[in-house]
Amino acid sequence: MYWMENFVRKNKRYVLSVLWLLLIVLFTYTPLVSAGLKVDVVFADTYCRNQYDWIAMFVNFGLLLMVVFDYWGTGKRPTTVLWAWSIVASAIVMAIFAHTGMYVRKELSAYVHPFSDYRLSYVLHLAFFGILLYIKIKSMDNGLPEDDLTVKAEF
Repeated sequence: MYWMENFVRKNKRYVLSVLWLLLIVLFTYTPLVSAGLKVDVVFADTYCRNQYDWIAMFVNFGLLLMVVFDYWGTGKRPTTVLWAWSIVASAIVMAIFAHTGMYVRKELSAYVHPFSDYRLSYVLHLAFFGILLYIKIKSMDNGLPEDDLTVKAEF
């Protein structure tokens, strides 16, 4: 177990950021997690019906805003890179909404590959999660070496 403790200590901001993202995915997309674990449910149908909803697009934008506010909350000034990734993430959110809508309306076959592939929405969502993870990691970066990061208990 020493190797695990040493790994976590050296990569604390990455481990905490990945755990944060996993918890966000678990609690935000609970119906999708449930559908993914069932054998009698077509996940693509459930996923696309879920994501082709204005509320889902609002939630995805909310996740982006949450991580950007978290970045600002650490006292960091927004950088050009942060703005660029935020714009890319916003475009991805709208693309997920549009692509899942084409799936629900059964219009995907009218488009060329890769737009006709229902899995494009999954790839877009993974890219969106990657951007959220990147911004979260950057929000935890305080310029200190990883070994100098400590968790302080407050009582």
